[in-house]
Amino acid sequence: MSSRWEKQVLERVIAVLDPDAVGGREIRLAGLDPRVFDSLPDSHAEPTASACREVYDLMRSAAQADRRLADKTPLVKSWILTADIYSPKLQRFIEVDETQHFSKPRLSRLLVNRAATWAPLYAPRFWDEEYPRLLKKPRRDLDPPHRDEARAYRDELRERLPVAYGLRRTIRLDEFTLAIIGLECVADLVLQIIDSEK
Repeated sequence: MSSRWEKQVLERVIAVLDPDAVGGREIRLAGLDPRVFDSLPDSHAEPTASACREVYDLMRSAAQADRRLADKTPLVKSWILTADIYSPKLQRFIEVDETQHFSKPRLSRLLVNRAATWAPLYAPRFWDEEYPRLLKKPRRDLDPPHRDEARAYRDELRERLPVAYGLRRTIRLDEFTLAIIGLECVADLVLQIIDSEK
Protein backbone atom coordinates (compact mmCIF):
# COMPACT_ATOMS: atom_id res chain seq x y z
CA MET A 1 0.00 0.00 0.00
CA SER A 2 1.61 3.18 -1.14
CA SER A 3 -0.57 5.91 0.31
CA ARG A 4 0.33 7.83 3.39
CA TRP A 5 -2.91 6.86 5.19
CA GLU A 6 -3.76 3.29 4.20
CA LYS A 7 -1.13 1.42 6.18
CA GLN A 8 -1.76 3.45 9.32
CA VAL A 9 -5.53 3.01 9.06
CA LEU A 10 -5.06 -0.74 8.55
CA GLU A 11 -2.88 -0.92 11.65
CA ARG A 12 -5.57 0.84 13.72
CA VAL A 13 -8.33 -1.38 12.33
CA ILE A 14 -6.30 -4.49 13.24
CA ALA A 15 -5.43 -3.17 16.70
CA VAL A 16 -8.91 -2.02 17.69
CA LEU A 17 -11.65 -3.43 15.45
CA ASP A 18 -10.62 -6.64 13.72
CA PRO A 19 -7.34 -8.51 14.25
CA ASP A 20 -8.06 -10.48 11.06
CA ALA A 21 -8.35 -7.42 8.82
CA VAL A 22 -6.06 -7.44 5.79
CA GLY A 23 -4.84 -4.89 3.31
CA GLY A 24 -3.47 -4.63 -0.19
CA ARG A 25 -2.63 -7.87 -1.98
CA GLU A 26 -3.47 -10.01 1.05
CA ILE A 27 -7.15 -9.22 0.51
CA ARG A 28 -7.19 -11.56 -2.52
CA LEU A 29 -6.31 -14.40 -0.10
CA ALA A 30 -9.25 -13.69 2.23
CA GLY A 31 -11.58 -16.20 0.52
CA LEU A 32 -13.89 -13.63 -1.02
CA ASP A 33 -15.90 -14.22 -4.17
CA PRO A 34 -13.39 -13.31 -6.93
CA ARG A 35 -16.09 -11.39 -8.80
CA VAL A 36 -15.79 -8.53 -6.27
CA PHE A 37 -12.40 -7.83 -7.89
CA ASP A 38 -13.58 -7.99 -11.52
CA SER A 39 -14.74 -4.72 -13.07
CA LEU A 40 -15.47 -6.22 -16.51
CA PRO A 41 -19.25 -5.89 -16.87
CA ASP A 42 -19.58 -9.14 -18.84
CA SER A 43 -18.10 -11.10 -15.92
CA HIS A 44 -21.29 -10.60 -13.96
CA ALA A 45 -24.84 -11.88 -14.23
CA GLU A 46 -27.78 -9.53 -14.59
CA PRO A 47 -28.69 -7.06 -13.18
CA THR A 48 -25.11 -6.43 -12.01
CA ALA A 49 -23.69 -6.64 -15.54
CA SER A 50 -26.05 -3.96 -16.85
CA ALA A 51 -25.39 -1.67 -13.89
CA CYS A 52 -21.62 -1.96 -14.42
CA ARG A 53 -21.96 -1.46 -18.16
CA GLU A 54 -24.11 1.64 -17.64
CA VAL A 55 -21.49 3.26 -15.40
CA TYR A 56 -18.68 2.25 -17.76
CA ASP A 57 -20.49 3.68 -20.79
CA LEU A 58 -21.34 6.88 -18.94
CA MET A 59 -17.74 7.48 -17.85
CA ARG A 60 -16.35 6.52 -21.26
CA SER A 61 -18.78 8.84 -23.05
CA ALA A 62 -17.87 11.71 -20.73
CA ALA A 63 -14.16 11.30 -21.48
CA GLN A 64 -14.85 11.02 -25.22
CA ALA A 65 -17.13 14.07 -25.25
CA ASP A 66 -14.31 16.07 -23.68
CA ARG A 67 -11.91 14.68 -26.32
CA ARG A 68 -9.72 12.97 -23.75
CA LEU A 69 -10.39 9.41 -24.93
CA ALA A 70 -10.23 8.13 -28.52
CA ASP A 71 -13.21 6.19 -29.88
CA LYS A 72 -11.58 2.76 -29.87
CA THR A 73 -9.57 3.19 -26.68
CA PRO A 74 -10.88 1.39 -23.59
CA LEU A 75 -11.56 3.46 -20.49
CA VAL A 76 -9.58 1.11 -18.23
CA LYS A 77 -6.45 -0.92 -18.95
CA SER A 78 -6.97 -3.58 -16.32
CA TRP A 79 -10.30 -4.96 -15.19
CA ILE A 80 -8.86 -6.23 -11.89
CA LEU A 81 -9.86 -4.17 -8.87
CA THR A 82 -7.71 -3.75 -5.80
CA ALA A 83 -8.85 -2.67 -2.37
CA ASP A 84 -7.32 -0.91 0.60
CA ILE A 85 -8.62 -2.90 3.59
CA TYR A 86 -10.98 -5.82 4.13
CA SER A 87 -12.44 -6.61 7.55
CA PRO A 88 -13.90 -10.13 7.88
CA LYS A 89 -15.49 -9.17 11.20
CA LEU A 90 -17.27 -6.17 9.67
CA GLN A 91 -17.85 -8.06 6.38
CA ARG A 92 -16.91 -5.00 4.39
CA PHE A 93 -14.16 -3.10 2.64
CA ILE A 94 -12.69 0.09 4.02
CA GLU A 95 -11.28 2.43 1.41
CA VAL A 96 -9.06 5.39 2.22
CA ASP A 97 -9.78 8.26 -0.16
CA GLU A 98 -7.01 10.74 -0.77
CA THR A 99 -7.41 13.82 -2.95
CA GLN A 100 -7.09 12.01 -6.29
CA HIS A 101 -10.43 10.31 -5.64
CA PHE A 102 -12.33 13.58 -5.68
CA SER A 103 -12.53 14.47 -9.35
CA LYS A 104 -15.58 16.08 -10.92
CA PRO A 105 -16.82 12.74 -12.36
CA ARG A 106 -16.43 11.01 -9.01
CA LEU A 107 -18.05 13.78 -6.99
CA SER A 108 -21.01 13.78 -9.41
CA ARG A 109 -21.43 10.01 -9.11
CA LEU A 110 -21.25 10.17 -5.31
CA LEU A 111 -24.11 12.64 -5.22
CA VAL A 112 -26.23 10.75 -7.77
CA ASN A 113 -25.79 7.47 -5.89
CA ARG A 114 -25.86 8.74 -2.31
CA ALA A 115 -29.20 7.11 -1.47
CA ALA A 116 -28.52 3.79 -3.24
CA THR A 117 -28.55 0.66 -1.09
CA TRP A 118 -24.97 -0.08 -2.14
CA ALA A 119 -23.66 3.50 -1.89
CA PRO A 120 -20.48 4.00 0.11
CA LEU A 121 -20.63 5.15 3.68
CA TYR A 122 -18.76 8.33 4.53
CA ALA A 123 -18.61 10.17 7.84
CA PRO A 124 -21.31 12.85 8.15
CA ARG A 125 -18.49 15.40 8.35
CA PHE A 126 -17.45 14.51 4.80
CA TRP A 127 -20.89 15.36 3.41
CA ASP A 128 -21.34 18.47 5.55
CA GLU A 129 -17.91 20.07 5.23
CA GLU A 130 -15.63 18.39 2.71
CA TYR A 131 -17.97 17.53 -0.15
CA PRO A 132 -19.14 21.17 -0.69
CA ARG A 133 -15.52 22.37 -0.55
CA LEU A 134 -14.36 19.70 -3.01
CA LEU A 135 -17.15 20.57 -5.44
CA LYS A 136 -15.75 24.08 -5.71
CA LYS A 137 -12.36 22.81 -6.79
CA PRO A 138 -12.44 19.17 -7.90
CA ARG A 139 -9.19 17.29 -8.35
CA ARG A 140 -7.96 16.71 -11.94
CA ASP A 141 -5.61 13.96 -12.99
CA LEU A 142 -4.89 13.98 -16.71
CA ASP A 143 -2.25 11.25 -16.90
CA PRO A 144 -3.65 9.57 -18.91
CA PRO A 145 -6.13 12.24 -20.03
CA HIS A 146 -9.19 10.11 -19.09
CA ARG A 147 -7.83 9.13 -15.66
CA ASP A 148 -10.61 10.86 -13.68
CA GLU A 149 -13.36 8.91 -15.43
CA ALA A 150 -11.44 5.64 -15.20
CA ARG A 151 -10.88 6.13 -11.47
CA ALA A 152 -14.53 7.12 -10.94
CA TYR A 153 -15.64 3.92 -12.69
CA ARG A 154 -13.33 1.71 -10.65
CA ASP A 155 -14.24 3.45 -7.38
CA GLU A 156 -17.93 2.98 -8.02
CA LEU A 157 -17.47 -0.69 -8.76
CA ARG A 158 -15.53 -1.07 -5.50
CA GLU A 159 -18.85 -0.10 -3.91
CA ARG A 160 -21.37 -1.88 -6.12
CA LEU A 161 -19.71 -5.28 -6.44
CA PRO A 162 -19.16 -6.12 -2.77
CA VAL A 163 -22.85 -5.55 -2.03
CA ALA A 164 -23.86 -7.52 -5.14
CA TYR A 165 -21.90 -10.50 -3.79
CA GLY A 166 -23.18 -10.48 -0.22
CA LEU A 167 -20.87 -8.10 1.63
CA ARG A 168 -21.88 -5.00 3.52
CA ARG A 169 -21.53 -1.49 2.17
CA THR A 170 -18.04 -0.11 1.67
CA ILE A 171 -16.82 2.43 4.18
CA ARG A 172 -14.83 5.32 2.76
CA LEU A 173 -12.57 7.39 4.98
CA ASP A 174 -11.57 10.69 3.42
CA GLU A 175 -8.10 12.01 4.16
CA PHE A 176 -9.44 15.39 5.29
CA THR A 177 -11.52 13.90 8.10
CA LEU A 178 -8.64 11.60 9.04
CA ALA A 179 -6.31 14.58 9.32
CA ILE A 180 -8.72 16.32 11.69
CA ILE A 181 -9.72 13.41 13.94
CA GLY A 182 -6.30 11.73 14.05
CA LEU A 183 -5.46 8.08 13.60
CA GLU A 184 -6.18 7.21 17.22
CA CYS A 185 -9.88 7.86 16.51
CA VAL A 186 -10.15 5.75 13.31
CA ALA A 187 -11.95 2.86 15.03
CA ASP A 188 -14.48 5.22 16.61
CA LEU A 189 -15.05 6.86 13.23
CA VAL A 190 -15.62 3.50 11.51
CA LEU A 191 -18.13 2.49 14.21
CA GLN A 192 -19.87 5.87 13.94
CA ILE A 193 -20.18 5.40 10.18
CA ILE A 194 -21.59 1.89 10.64
CA ASP A 195 -24.12 3.20 13.18
CA SER A 196 -25.26 5.84 10.68
CA GLU A 197 -26.13 3.03 8.25
CA LYS A 198 -28.87 1.72 10.53
